[in-house]
Amino acid sequence: MALLLCPIYPLYRLSQGKMTERTLVGIMFIQLGFTCFFACCLKYLTRPKRQELFACSIAYMGVLIVFMSQTIQNSHDDGS
Repeated sequence: MALLLCPIYPLYRLSQGKMTERTLVGIMFIQLGFTCFFACCLKYLTRPKRQELFACSIAYMGVLIVFMSQTIQNSHDDGS
């Protein structure tokens, strides 16, 4: 549960400011870092096959990307 909630706060804070190239790079690195951490935890706490690890990591990254796309869209629709 913590792996789902921990990246939300920094991603949300970054998305509320002005969207610059630096902000977008920061968002990408946070998503990539938490996805790698998720994959490492999954690998060492369970015994997944390579394709299962890949599929779970892609699904996790997808959740983070959908959250960010909704957050950025809502913040810019409000006039920020």
